[in-house]
Amino acid sequence: MAGRAVIHIDIDAFFAAVELKKNPSYRGQAIIVGGDGDPAGRSVVSAASYEARSRGVTPGMTLKKAAKLCPDGVFLPVDFASYEAESDRFMNLVREYGPLVESFGLDEVFLEPELPEQADPIASGMEIAREIKSRIKRELKFTASAGVGPNKLLAKMACDLGKPDGLFSIAARDVDKLFAPMEASRLWGVGPRVDARLKELVINTIGEIAR
Repeated sequence: MAGRAVIHIDIDAFFAAVELKKNPSYRGQAIIVGGDGDPAGRSVVSAASYEARSRGVTPGMTLKKAAKLCPDGVFLPVDFASYEAESDRFMNLVREYGPLVESFGLDEVFLEPELPEQADPIASGMEIAREIKSRIKRELKFTASAGVGPNKLLAKMACDLGKPDGLFSIAARDVDKLFAPMEASRLWGVGPRVDARLKELVINTIGEIAR
């Protein structure tokens, strides 16, 4: 029986990508999506294109602060109906590759494909992920990042390492070498509060967590 491969697919800057698909004239501009789209209001950023992120705009930031960082940005209201419609198309495409599919929000999904006997799981997973990425670009007009690993954690972290529009794999034998020196905050699930507590315990890297 073939080993296990899990694929994680994440559409890059999804809300902003949907807005760009709706209005291609926004290409190359800093797209910021949040609330009713009024930067003078009290809403927060729900999503930002990579052009906006490169200037310091992050999800959860107030639109007022985003406007100071990016005064020439394109500020748009949240359009959940459009995002859900595009998400359905994305999920239906991924489901063509096997029944073991788990959605993770509107724009992320885990897939565990059924592999042929004697297949190299990581190599086979990479081939499938590459095909899915290609179809997303061709059929849905989005770019997506993908990661392949022997479990969900490693697939998710591989995907994050390849953003944006990347494809990255992590085999079990490479975990220590790759992750041990990384900051603890890079571990999926370690947020600011947990990271602060780890620092109090003088635990700064993923390798130190493992030990």
